[in-house]
Amino acid sequence: MSIVELKNVRSPALHSDGVGGRSFSTVTLHSVARKTALYKIFWLVCAELLFVLCSLPCQAYEEDLAADPPQVRALLNQAAALKLSGEIRRAATLYCKASRLGSLEAQYRLGMLYLSGKGMLKNLAFAYSLFSQAAQQGHARAQDMLETISIRTSVLPPCMV
Repeated sequence: MSIVELKNVRSPALHSDGVGGRSFSTVTLHSVARKTALYKIFWLVCAELLFVLCSLPCQAYEEDLAADPPQVRALLNQAAALKLSGEIRRAATLYCKASRLGSLEAQYRLGMLYLSGKGMLKNLAFAYSLFSQAAQQGHARAQDMLETISIRTSVLPPCMV
């Protein structure tokens, strides 16, 4: 029985007299829609939490920044603030500028933006290339990310060329 056909079916379990009640399909569709919406909200919250947690400073982050000159650290801090405020494209521009100045952390962060596709176009090829460059120079988290991406390429984002 199709969904269209179910619209006119009355549920005797809901209404013993079978008159004036809600149809079975209405109850079922509302229940399915509610569950689907709850699952979507749950996974969106999980994804957002992961995105925020990846942005938080930690000891490894501080160690990665220690190798960068003050000018690059300033760019990274500005980019992190922009990212947290939702200005992802502006953050990506600063990460790219810091990457051109040789920052491994900036290459990793820019790769994470391309990998997530949050606030900008998702591009696994760019993410892989950025992680690869940073990993070849000793960035441990970039090396870990390489294992999660199945694509292999050396194409860099236009801002890096």
